[in-house]
Amino acid sequence: MWRRYLLSGLAVWLAAATPALAFIAYVSNEKSNTVSVIDTDKWIVTNTIKVGQRPRGIEFTRDGKFVLVAVGDDDKIEVIDAATQQVVDSLPSGPDPELFTQDAAGKILYVANENDNTVTIIDLEKRVRVGDVQVGVEPEGMAISPDGKILINTSETIGITKDGKSAFIALGPANRIAIVDATSHKVTKYLLVGQRVWHMAFTPDEKYLLVTNGVSNDVSVIDVSAQKVIKTIQVGELPWGISFAQP
Repeated sequence: MWRRYLLSGLAVWLAAATPALAFIAYVSNEKSNTVSVIDTDKWIVTNTIKVGQRPRGIEFTRDGKFVLVAVGDDDKIEVIDAATQQVVDSLPSGPDPELFTQDAAGKILYVANENDNTVTIIDLEKRVRVGDVQVGVEPEGMAISPDGKILINTSETIGITKDGKSAFIALGPANRIAIVDATSHKVTKYLLVGQRVWHMAFTPDEKYLLVTNGVSNDVSVIDVSAQKVIKTIQVGELPWGISFAQP
């Protein structure tokens, strides 16, 4: 499972369980400077939250109370209250924050800053910046090992099923998701999605994979077991990141 989170740079969060298991997806729209809230039971946008300039990386805090959004042109991480779905605070980062990850305890946030090739370390309890680490060119994906000893910085996006048997790879301007058999390392299928597919996240039950399509301004819903696109949801302009909660 670590490999899946390592390469995707995306977050999936389970809140308190409900009988209906209707998951809520939060999608950052890079151009319209908004976050779309999607009900995956009805497959509709239920709310649009105004955020800062150029939102991209998006993830829930470990306790599920807040949604963190990297607003690149504002050089900060905005904090959305999950209960009210309103921006309530911000965290300092480096220039052009893109993606981030938290430690297991949810006390430290590691942010990849694309413009100056650094990772910013933020204390989430005190909500202060405590340091920076120099990394490679254009850092994007972020993950931390299960034992908390190793922080990994990667680029671009891929989702791997929990059983490790299949990988779903975003092919960007090819407008397709490639499905790769993890044993043979061969592409078994291509799925046509929207234009300029960016990032992805599995629903917590892994029945569906949602991918953001930047140019066509929509989200494609993929049935994981059937390996086919079953729905397209219109969102804001230039959708980029995606994260899950359960109401």
